[in-house]
Amino acid sequence: MSSLDPDDYISLPIPPVPKTQGLTSSTFKIPPLDGSLTLPQIYDWNLKHSPTHPLFEYADEDGVITTLTWAQVVRGVHHAGAYVKLKIAKDQQRSLEDRPIVSILAYTDFVTYFTFLVGILRAGYVAAFISPRNSPEAIAHLLSNTNSHYIFVGSEAALQTSAIQSMDILTARYPTIRAPVIFPMVTFEDLYHPDSQGVLNGQSEVELPPCDVKLSDSALFTHSSGSTAYPKSIRFNHHRYLLLCLAPFYGEHDKTGLRMSSHSIPMYHGMGMVQTAWTAASGMIITTPKPHSPALPITAESTLTGAVATKSDVIFCVPTFIEEWSRDSECIKHLKNLKGVWFGGSPLSKEVGDELTDQGVNILNTYGIAECGGLMSPLFPENLGKDWIYFKFTPNIKPFFISSGDQYSAAHILPNPHHVPCVLNSTVDHNTRTAYATNDYLEPHPTRPDYWRVVDRVDNEIIHSSGLKTHPGPLETILHHDPYIESAVIFGNGREKPGVIIDPRGDHKFDPVDKDKLAEFRKMVWPSVERLNQYAPPQSRISEEMILVSSPHKPFVYTAKFSVRRQAMIELYQPEIDALYIGP
Repeated sequence: MSSLDPDDYISLPIPPVPKTQGLTSSTFKIPPLDGSLTLPQIYDWNLKHSPTHPLFEYADEDGVITTLTWAQVVRGVHHAGAYVKLKIAKDQQRSLEDRPIVSILAYTDFVTYFTFLVGILRAGYVAAFISPRNSPEAIAHLLSNTNSHYIFVGSEAALQTSAIQSMDILTARYPTIRAPVIFPMVTFEDLYHPDSQGVLNGQSEVELPPCDVKLSDSALFTHSSGSTAYPKSIRFNHHRYLLLCLAPFYGEHDKTGLRMSSHSIPMYHGMGMVQTAWTAASGMIITTPKPHSPALPITAESTLTGAVATKSDVIFCVPTFIEEWSRDSECIKHLKNLKGVWFGGSPLSKEVGDELTDQGVNILNTYGIAECGGLMSPLFPENLGKDWIYFKFTPNIKPFFISSGDQYSAAHILPNPHHVPCVLNSTVDHNTRTAYATNDYLEPHPTRPDYWRVVDRVDNEIIHSSGLKTHPGPLETILHHDPYIESAVIFGNGREKPGVIIDPRGDHKFDPVDKDKLAEFRKMVWPSVERLNQYAPPQSRISEEMILVSSPHKPFVYTAKFSVRRQAMIELYQPEIDALYIGP
């Protein structure tokens, strides 16, 4: 059996990638991607070879566009690295650490966060970013997992409170771990106008010494969403971080100079992190909100307004934004002018996607997993029309499928010279090959070879007492589009038939001990349940009496990505579930 340690899969030189990028650009030169340089070193390489090529573009309130070139951004990266070095040098107990681990807990704007993250790496340190949506308990858990030495915290009062509370929890639960030192998060002006801010001891320009990290060294830590428990830290060494650069080279378009709207993407999300690699390798231009401290809220309106103002070619966003735009004819006009609307993170309503497709909007689906380094489907794939719900794996990804006994297959990802998952947790092919088990069931397209759609999570599968199966994921998605429903969890493992627990949305919440209100609510959501039943096989259909409603005394618990902790909710409501099956 092969090794389950991802670090054992460093294969050099990295084989050449297709020559699909930078084909016509006069300002961007494709950097070496064979492993001779780490990604932080590529930033310095781009400073020398592509200094005038745009990296960021953003518009102000009057629509005036500002461009930040590679020369400007890499100088900001050096300023960020120098700033971190100065802060760490003041810590007498830890200043001798070879490669300290530096965490970020901030809502900071995209440009500043991006520059600061790369600056930490360029200084030779290890970066760990933590979603500020996490609870203090989860933050403490991640800090202990990564053994973070320092943490830079945003200026928002809520974040400051979370940081202090997480330190108290860390000290109480992990007495052998020294709590990280807290520093204030930088601002855009600190990095791009340091002489006016005094953050670099009065210096206006700083150049860091050469970055001498090895491909086997740790680069950064991301984390999972924590859908079943605390979020799990995910470690990238510099080899796996460099392999992220290869994604743009697989697909249908030359992305050099293409403007990708990241107005809806927070940098603390994995989709933010991967852009530090994509743009460095391909010369893709990232359009963002204008840097602002504190960062402004991300909304559907601000995202589309910003994308239009910066003349973006493609938008990446969450499905809820697309659904909001679909209700506005002016928004649809703007979407039709884009090369594509690219979504991920959760399913998009089939009805909404099909309707927009009929109106000429190019809907682009993605498939990615944090433990596998993010995206595994093409960047900006071909227009599939009403087959937009499907995706294909890029040639650098090697999937291995294990049939579930029906039309679905569980996907596993094999390491190879072009891609190594950050986690290897299973063996396949008669225990001869290691892989990452995605825990996703995929269904093949009936006529398009090598195209798939995500059906459900493997551990969500319900096996009834009859032996028949229910896959709750797509059924719950139908219910999630009901205006009265915040979320829904289908249950019924080992039972004759399924039921559902519904968490009402907003003002529609009530105490289900009131039988009249319960009956009224069941009637309100019944049209959506009927749509579910039209889609579901006979064993998966839900009757009205099998609808439970969440109690205000047992509130639903959600992850940092706002997905429900389904197994925890089934356990919490087990008495009510048992009572349903016993009957009156």
